[in-house]
Amino acid sequence: MKIKLPVLAAQRLCNHRLFDARCAPNPGVDGPAEASFQVSCALVSQSGTTLVVSTLDGHPDGWASLGDVVHVASGERRYILRQAGATLTLHSPFVGASPGDALAVFAGCDHAIGTCRDKFGNVSNFGGHPEMTTSINPWLPKGLGVIEQT
Repeated sequence: MKIKLPVLAAQRLCNHRLFDARCAPNPGVDGPAEASFQVSCALVSQSGTTLVVSTLDGHPDGWASLGDVVHVASGERRYILRQAGATLTLHSPFVGASPGDALAVFAGCDHAIGTCRDKFGNVSNFGGHPEMTTSINPWLPKGLGVIEQT
C-alpha cells in the first residue's frame, strides 16, 4: 500500500492574498473590503519605476508598500515595492501612462499578524502561525516528529 502523503507547510506569515476569498470571506463583514483600502488619484509624473501621484489621502509612509496600483484607462496593475509620501516605487513601469491619468492605489500587506490586526482588523482570517518557533523545525527528523514513507 504505497500512497503519497500530503505535504504540509506551516510558517509564521500569512499565505492569503490580500482581499481574496480566504482573507476576506465576506468583505466588510468578517474581512477587509478592498474598496475601503483604495485611494483614487491621478498620475503626476513617472520616471522608470518611480511614480508620483496626486494624493494618498494622508496615509502614512508604507501604507501602499506591497500593494497594487491600477492604471484605470488600461486596467494594467503594477506591484508597489515602496511608498513614501506620494511617491511609489513599482516592480515594473507602466507603458503609455501620461500625467493626469486616473490611478487606483490599494493598501499593501506584509502578511504579518500585527499588520493583519492593526491595519486591516482581520486577525480572525489570519492564515499563518505567528507563534511558530523558528528554533525547532517539526518537519525535520530531529524536530517534533514526522511520518516518513518508505
